[in-house]
Amino acid sequence: MDAKELARAKINLTLEILGRRPDGYHEISSLVLFADIGDEVSYDAGKPHGLEISGPFAAELTADNLIHDAVDYMQRKFPGLHCGGFKLQKNLPVAAGLGGGSANAAAALKLIARAHNLELSPELIVDVAFDIGADVPVCLASTACHMTGIGEGIALLAALQAPVPAVLVNSGIAVSTAQVFQTLAADTVRDQSGDMKSLDSSLYEKSARPEEIIQIARRGTNSLESATEKLRPEIHIVLKALESQEDCLLSRMTGSGLTVFGLFADATSADRTAKEIRSRYPDWWVRSVLLS
Repeated sequence: MDAKELARAKINLTLEILGRRPDGYHEISSLVLFADIGDEVSYDAGKPHGLEISGPFAAELTADNLIHDAVDYMQRKFPGLHCGGFKLQKNLPVAAGLGGGSANAAAALKLIARAHNLELSPELIVDVAFDIGADVPVCLASTACHMTGIGEGIALLAALQAPVPAVLVNSGIAVSTAQVFQTLAADTVRDQSGDMKSLDSSLYEKSARPEEIIQIARRGTNSLESATEKLRPEIHIVLKALESQEDCLLSRMTGSGLTVFGLFADATSADRTAKEIRSRYPDWWVRSVLLS
């Protein structure tokens, strides 16, 4: 029988580039929440190894899937391990800044570990950032946190008092993370952070209200937004579509892709905004979500 894992969409409320290291990696500081939607990954340990892909965005995936990388990684770390069959229901847009590939890899790691009684140790979780992808550790956590280093530094926030209502919008035009960082590297990387290098320590110990999270997010930026806009000026239209909504408290690009989020005081406002944008831009991918 298949075991299932929801690979929740990753939302970088802030994503600040603090500098480029000698090894080429970029040091970051990011406040991350996860949506209540995502891809669905299933695993059957008794089936032959393989990957079946379905869903609305299945056709946009290439053969180079991070689930394969997760399997290869686990087989190297645990010699003799036989991994079974995977199914991926691809619900999220591809190359959209939602961490879909990394979340899928994280889901595969969890499913393999659970099925075979293996431990995902803290050392292993740090290791996957360099071996599989920098966003995989935060997707393994899949909860509100502060991400640092190249992505391997994960500090979990206390559970929020309530989810943060949001709207996610993607116009359907993809951009690769590598392209964005190449564009960013064309300029001198400056320390662009505001007050986001560290968070108030109380956030790790007591539950924050949604409005507190929004206030913290406002202090930060997404350092990749300008580089992405150079490659895909169309993102400006998406940002304006959310900014023009009177109930939208903050709009920003997430990750390095072309998905933009808007934060709202309540789910009713978010739902109303999603409906409005969907009616104006019927070809866009628009979702009203809860972030936690």
